[in-house]
Amino acid sequence: MVLVKVKEPHGSFPDLEFQKRGPIQYQFASDLTSTILSKVQNLEAEAINILQQLVLKNVEKVHDDAPNQFNKLIHLLRRCTYDNINGVWKQYANTQQYR
Repeated sequence: MVLVKVKEPHGSFPDLEFQKRGPIQYQFASDLTSTILSKVQNLEAEAINILQQLVLKNVEKVHDDAPNQFNKLIHLLRRCTYDNINGVWKQYANTQQYR
């Protein structure tokens, strides 16, 4: 790609001073989540259970536990086979709130 033409020159930006607050740090207990999920026998049933919890708890606003539940779901789906994921998808593909 080559820049051929600029239609409008960039405007000037105001001089603003921002207060340094440090980097954003996220902390997840990934080892705990992995340990808990490694004991799950029926991956598809557990994925369905987590999806149902997310849908039921997040009716009017996002529940406090939703990020943790979503993280569990992602870890669980990483362990699932294509057939497991496809089975969950077939059950809820036509249900708007689960998508």
